[in-house]
Amino acid sequence: MTATAQCINPGDHGPKASNKQSVAGGGQFGVENGKVDFTVTLTATFQPSCSPPMTVQYTNVVVADTTNNISVTLRGTFCPPHRETTRPPP
Repeated sequence: MTATAQCINPGDHGPKASNKQSVAGGGQFGVENGKVDFTVTLTATFQPSCSPPMTVQYTNVVVADTTNNISVTLRGTFCPPHRETTRPPP
């Protein structure tokens, strides 16, 4: 799996070149009854960091089966689930 990771600010403004990068991940997954159930984790590391209120968005996501030489491009923008942050009381 490959994708482009971008650090987006609260105004939905896109990244400068330093806050945009290609990421990749993969593995070997077994087939059962003609189906494959898998999870791939992509981690983007930005300098400076992409910390709240900034968010990471993934685009240009491609899932490839290199054994059978096939791939599919997932159109759209994907965001990881938001993590709850706890703040100390005022």
